[in-house]
Amino acid sequence: MMNALESSEPIRRYLPLLWEREEAAIAAAQSLYRGPKEMPLAVKQEQNWAVDTFLATLLRQNPKKPKYLRYQRQAVITAAIHAIHQLENQPNLLLTYVMVSLFPALYVADPKLAETLCHTLVVLYHKEAFFLAPKPQVYWLEWTFRHALLTQHPQDLTVLWQQLDADDPIAREAARCALQWLRAVHATQHLLFGLHYVKDHALRMNVVGMLEEIAEPQVLMALARLHRETAETDWPLSRRIARAVHIIAQQNAAPNPLTLLRPADPPDPFADLLHPAISGAYGGKETSRTSLLRSADEPSDREKSL
Repeated sequence: MMNALESSEPIRRYLPLLWEREEAAIAAAQSLYRGPKEMPLAVKQEQNWAVDTFLATLLRQNPKKPKYLRYQRQAVITAAIHAIHQLENQPNLLLTYVMVSLFPALYVADPKLAETLCHTLVVLYHKEAFFLAPKPQVYWLEWTFRHALLTQHPQDLTVLWQQLDADDPIAREAARCALQWLRAVHATQHLLFGLHYVKDHALRMNVVGMLEEIAEPQVLMALARLHRETAETDWPLSRRIARAVHIIAQQNAAPNPLTLLRPADPPDPFADLLHPAISGAYGGKETSRTSLLRSADEPSDREKSL
C-alpha cells in the first residue's frame, strides 16, 4: 500500500519545492502545516514557528535535495517528527503549538509518524495536559489527534494496540482514550485490524461492541469470517460477534417494499367499507350517510316516522 505522501498529488507536487528558493520553500512548508477548515482557532503564530522549525531541521539535515522522491519523503517525515519532539522537551507545554506540530499527520500517512502520534499522546497524559489546559484548546487538540489517527494506515498503529497492554497505567489510559477517538470517527478498518491483532478477550469484546455501535455494513463480511474462525477457539467472542452481525444487518436493512400503508383518503368505491353494518331489523334499507353525522339531540329517520 502506498503512503499518503507518495499517492497524494498535491503534497507530492510540493516536495521538490522545499529545496527551492526561500519563498517557494516557505509556501510548500505552509501547505504541510495548513490548518483544517473546520478549526476556528487563530494559530498563525504557532504555524510560523512550526514552518521555521521544520525548514531549519530539513535543510540542516539535508542541505541538498535528495535525488529520489522516496528519500525526499523520508527527509520531510524526519523533520516533522523532530519538530514534535522538540515541543515535548519544553517545560511549559503549550497545546496549540503541539496541535499545529501534528498537522502534517492529517495529510501524511507514515509508520514513524503514526508511532510518534501515539508516543506524543502518552507524553501529554504524563504531563496532564488534557486536564490543565483551556477546554477549547483541549477540544481541538483531541480533534487533531482523532483525524490524524484516522489518516494513518491501520497496520501502522500497532504501537497503539501494544500500549493497551503496557506496564505503565498512564500509557494504557492514553491508549484507551485513542481507542475511543477511533470509535468517534468511525475508523472501522482500524478497529477491525485491532480486533485481529490483539489477543486479549475483554479487549476484543470491547472492540466488537464499538463496531456494533458504528453499525457500518462494510464490516459484516469481516465479522462473519471472524465469527466462524472463533467458533471453536473463543465461543463467547464468537457468540458476541454473531449478535453484532445480526444487529448491524438489521440496522442497515432496506425497508420492505411489500409493506402497504392504508391511504389517508380512501377512494369512493371503498368508502362504504368504513360504514357500520346494516341491521336486518331495518328491512335492508340503506342507512343514510347524513344520519351518521347527526347530533345527539336530533331524532333519527326512524324516530321521525313514528
